[in-house]
Amino acid sequence: MAGYEQGGGPAGWPRDQDDQEGNDLSEARTLVGVDQAVLDQRGEVSSRPAPSVLPQPPQGSHAVAEQQARPPAAANALSVPRGVKVKRRDAADAAPQQSLLAISWLGEQHSWTARAIIDSRYRLLEALGRGGMGDVILAEDLFLRRKVALKTLRRNLADDPEALDSFRQEVAMAHAVSHPGLARTFDLGEASGVTYLTMEYLEGETLSNRIKRLGPLPLPEVQRIAMEVAAAVDAAHTAGVIHRDLKPSNIQLTSDRGAVVMDFGLAAAIRDESAARPAAARSELIRPTTSSAGTPYYMAPEQWRGEPQGVATDIYAFGAILFEALTGRTPFLADNRVTMMNAHLQQKAPSVRSIRPQVPAALDRLVAACLEKDPRLRPPSMEAVARKLVGRSVLPTLVTLGIAVAVLLLIMAGGWTIWWTTSALLLREIRPAVQRLAEIAALRIDGRDLVQVRQEADIETDAFRNVWNVFDQLRKENPEVKYVYTLRKLEKENDWEYVVDVDPKEKDENGDGTIEDDEKGCPPGEEFDSSPYPQLARTFREKKPQADRQFIADAWGILLSGYAPVKAPGDEFHLVGIDVGNDPLVRLRNTLLGVFFLLGLATAGLVLALRLRRAEALPGFNRKKS
Repeated sequence: MAGYEQGGGPAGWPRDQDDQEGNDLSEARTLVGVDQAVLDQRGEVSSRPAPSVLPQPPQGSHAVAEQQARPPAAANALSVPRGVKVKRRDAADAAPQQSLLAISWLGEQHSWTARAIIDSRYRLLEALGRGGMGDVILAEDLFLRRKVALKTLRRNLADDPEALDSFRQEVAMAHAVSHPGLARTFDLGEASGVTYLTMEYLEGETLSNRIKRLGPLPLPEVQRIAMEVAAAVDAAHTAGVIHRDLKPSNIQLTSDRGAVVMDFGLAAAIRDESAARPAAARSELIRPTTSSAGTPYYMAPEQWRGEPQGVATDIYAFGAILFEALTGRTPFLADNRVTMMNAHLQQKAPSVRSIRPQVPAALDRLVAACLEKDPRLRPPSMEAVARKLVGRSVLPTLVTLGIAVAVLLLIMAGGWTIWWTTSALLLREIRPAVQRLAEIAALRIDGRDLVQVRQEADIETDAFRNVWNVFDQLRKENPEVKYVYTLRKLEKENDWEYVVDVDPKEKDENGDGTIEDDEKGCPPGEEFDSSPYPQLARTFREKKPQADRQFIADAWGILLSGYAPVKAPGDEFHLVGIDVGNDPLVRLRNTLLGVFFLLGLATAGLVLALRLRRAEALPGFNRKKS
């Protein structure tokens, strides 16, 4: 259904000239005669209805359900002027055409009748609403083949600069900001002495009528409508425009676009330029204002006082709308403008929960914050209001962190997989060579020298030096050999002791004054635990050369060890061990770990940022703005 109510253009225009003047609330500040004006239930001043010759609209799909009963068309029908030739028509069409404009200001212009074509483009269909400034008529755009709403300006207001300025501002606003939640206004024109503008025709009902029909709305519906309205008004604020007349009758509920905000006839520029987008292309027709125009039930205190108005003014009206949608009534009830003005200026709005206890406390606090008397105490923007409408749970944040950590571990696991695959291929190639190198070292050593070395003091003996010289020569011939040593088996299963080690003494190689693990020496007689080295124990059991099956990464780097028995006099078992390092493998490992850690960290950070951004996104605020 069309959302244009009787007694208003799109959503609540004043009904006649007296209403339009009554809507100028500068009179309220002087308190002259305002106590005699009685407010109707929509928040506008009631007065004598304008005489009407409005034809009854058809009862089809485009009938306006919200329209009040209209006077019969024949009561004030306009006759065809004398001397005008009329073509023969069927009996059903023989009645003279009736004007779609109020007869009180039509004057001599009889061209605005049903089926008439205006400006060679718009075919008039039916009246949608009538107010103090003019009428709203459903028309067909013959060029674009679509229905539009024509909002007209009453003839006796055509020379009124303020009335014309209101018309121009509505068109200028449409060019300043475009958003699916804002009703589009197309153009401004004049035909047969009537000034009009064209705007899109919206099917649906106003929020005002839905509240009248259903009373307090369900909480999910209130939240959805509030989010859509907040997104639309935020788009206008971003473009530097404030509405100044937000109310339920200016919010059209459609099936395809959700809630649509209409009637920017009282729009004004945001006085604080920093509150709007710097690059916003604002029309010069949209100017800052201190005007006290508005609808009393939803007017902010600063509007009543005629003070500068801004984003906070619309937020106050939004709070009043939210209050009404949740409770079925406006925050303040009064039967005259003086009482209403005093309520907005001095009284605290009742708690939503005092009327509807089922409303969440957070939503109740949000409504109270929007209805603060001091604009500085209200939420700073419609986006801030929307964020409080949505609320946040800690669970999505925890899930996001979990996903980020999982991604990091997954990528790190990929790095370790590459490392182990590469090291396994290298191990298969070099393991036999390491075992063979241990066998060569065992053949070069005289076992009789090993039997003579028992304690640290034996380092200075010829027996120790003979074995050490073999080790030193082996390292010179094979630079990849890091350590060479001999071990003697003790009684317990995993107990061994060093006999000759290529580095028997501590040596501060980096000169930092501290002996690190890889700088410690292994003097004769120092015990050694072989439990971490199964192949070493296997060498003892099987009495034949072995090599480790895996690289060992420790303080000495990445090593592969080989072991071989040494023939020596007596019953004691001796073996030689060789630790072969792999510097390229060390570099590969460090590179892989570093690269995959950074890659995992970056990916996890990206996932975290995207998830948090998605969690922070506001429904409806992703709709296109300009």
